[in-house]
Amino acid sequence: MRTFSEKPCKVEVLKRHILSIIALALLVKLLYVLAGQYWLHASVANGKQLLQLQQRNDSEWYKQIATLGYPKVDQVRDLGYSDSNVLKQSRWAFFPLYPAVNRGVMQLLGCGYDTAATINAFSFSLLLFIGFYLLARSRLDDATAAFQATCVCIVFPFHYYFSMHYTESLYLMLTIYAFLCIEFRNYLGLSILLFLLPLARPNGLVVALPLFLFMLEKEELLQGFRLKINAVFQWEFIKKALPFLAVPLAWILYAWYQHELTGEYFAFSKAQAGWNKTFMFPLLALFREGDWRMQFNSVYTVFAILLAVYLYRRSRGSEQVYIWLGLLLPLLAGSVVSMPRYISTLFPLFVLPFASGALPKWGFRFTLIACFALQLITFYFWVKGDWFSY
Repeated sequence: MRTFSEKPCKVEVLKRHILSIIALALLVKLLYVLAGQYWLHASVANGKQLLQLQQRNDSEWYKQIATLGYPKVDQVRDLGYSDSNVLKQSRWAFFPLYPAVNRGVMQLLGCGYDTAATINAFSFSLLLFIGFYLLARSRLDDATAAFQATCVCIVFPFHYYFSMHYTESLYLMLTIYAFLCIEFRNYLGLSILLFLLPLARPNGLVVALPLFLFMLEKEELLQGFRLKINAVFQWEFIKKALPFLAVPLAWILYAWYQHELTGEYFAFSKAQAGWNKTFMFPLLALFREGDWRMQFNSVYTVFAILLAVYLYRRSRGSEQVYIWLGLLLPLLAGSVVSMPRYISTLFPLFVLPFASGALPKWGFRFTLIACFALQLITFYFWVKGDWFSY
């Protein structure tokens, strides 16, 4: 199996594609500002209002963690509960890496939270799109197809999340570069990323499984469902797999921290009760609620499931595991709230459709325009603070 560096790719093409990706991402961000300015009736001079355009819904919780930290809790009930129409929510439901990074930039630059979070969203999203292109280039063995897949990912409906004060851009950036570290056999970088991922989001823990499967595939120890078990237990492979010890290490340290302040090793899980999360069989979460927003989210989730099934023959085992974990784990909580946001991080769904080759120019341009028009429609609900954009 060839690595990215062994595949034919002219430096000029690589540079041109990356510069074009950055230019498209910047243009899209500018259009967010202009659309937000129009819908909010804000003036360009009102910089504070435009900065706060990126902060909606759960973004406020991350701001509180960055500025106030996590509260000390004496009773488990104070972590979160829902009784009839009474909700008790707490900051413990959210993971620490994203607010910690924002706090670090605040202290480094001496700026406010809105500015720091905007700088990070800007940086993480650009790095994410560049990493997406490099990984797609490696996966598809076609520079043009990889470029088109990246552009579609930038303008796809709901992907404005990557530019907002949410964890999506940070989490997906870490995940994609972890895959790239395995591709390039950069085990030190992989160790760092695997330590950070469980601190970014709850599914940062389970993403270690598809990453490990990807390593087995790259080492040609896993082909389809056939695993060379003897080779897995040889010291040569064990040395390469040592970075995965960073995952339980990060988890143990965070569990200890939670216990010190709350008396609970899994305070984040207890806090989910404040959001009416109920464990159930994943598919039963679909079409449970009558609100049009939830019905749409159910339809959108079914579409993603059908796409994953359709792409099965084009995908590797690691990609399938990554997709299905990303689809089914949120549904275990019994709700389709935020499913479009969770689906936005399932990057193989945006790479594999291009496995059969690049689109013709007219088809590519039409796809870009149509996707971005739909993205602006969904972005409207974010600007207005409607909970459809959760």
